[in-house]
Amino acid sequence: MANYRENIGNYQIISILGHCFNQLAVVQLAKFTPTGAMVAMKKFDMDKIREAYLVENEIILTRQLNHPNIIIYNVAFVSGPQVCVVSPLMAYGSCRDLLSRHFNEGLCEPAIILIIRDVLDALDYIHKKGYIHRAIRGSHILISDSGKACLAGLRYACPIVLNGKWQRSIHSFPSTTERNLNWLSPELLEQNLKV
Repeated sequence: MANYRENIGNYQIISILGHCFNQLAVVQLAKFTPTGAMVAMKKFDMDKIREAYLVENEIILTRQLNHPNIIIYNVAFVSGPQVCVVSPLMAYGSCRDLLSRHFNEGLCEPAIILIIRDVLDALDYIHKKGYIHRAIRGSHILISDSGKACLAGLRYACPIVLNGKWQRSIHSFPSTTERNLNWLSPELLEQNLKV
């Protein structure tokens, strides 16, 4: 793995891949100039983000996790008013991108099976680490050039274990959670998180 640097000058921006974080962050295709490696660079405009702790929490948690089906953050750094996060390029983008741009009728069953398997492996790992994701959706499932699915979007993740005990309810919801209600699990909405 390349030793990615915390300097915006080491990255040549090629194009915009999309937006995230309620359109407050841009995802760009970039070249890491020391090696020529193509990467994804997510830039958060911190002047526009009210809940900056969500960005911080996402970066910290993602950097702590180590699983082949969870996106890697190679490096994160500040450049002016922006927080920049460098991750591997997921060549096929998100499942939402694939469905809206190429597969309007839906993916074939074998592809769905492989994606679900990878997502369930990632969720099993996250749950064993004592966290719940709270935002499983197509835009948070990224597909690599080899077809591997990686889970992203951990800004809404929260610990489910408190003082060594499994919590039955979670009362910490960011104000932006309303955009996320369609993606919350029934047991989380009911506040009935039995083991």
